[in-house]
Amino acid sequence: MNREERCKIIDDLMDEHRGNMEPEQYGRLIDELTEVSDTAAARKQALRGDGATLDVNTIELRGIEREESLMWCAIKEKYGEGR
Repeated sequence: MNREERCKIIDDLMDEHRGNMEPEQYGRLIDELTEVSDTAAARKQALRGDGATLDVNTIELRGIEREESLMWCAIKEKYGEGR
């Protein structure tokens, strides 16, 4: 999934709550979520290309995916499922 697709998912998830936040709050939240998502994606890409053993990569990728999963669960819990 590329950055544009991740941004779209974040925006869709938050769209119905846009009216409940000040524009600055909403913008900051989108920036923060996108940054977290970009960082996790960059870490995944780096791990896939660094020549480390498969076991190390698999363990680390599972950890990143768990972090992302926890982030999305927290967003959904706080803001709902989105559309």
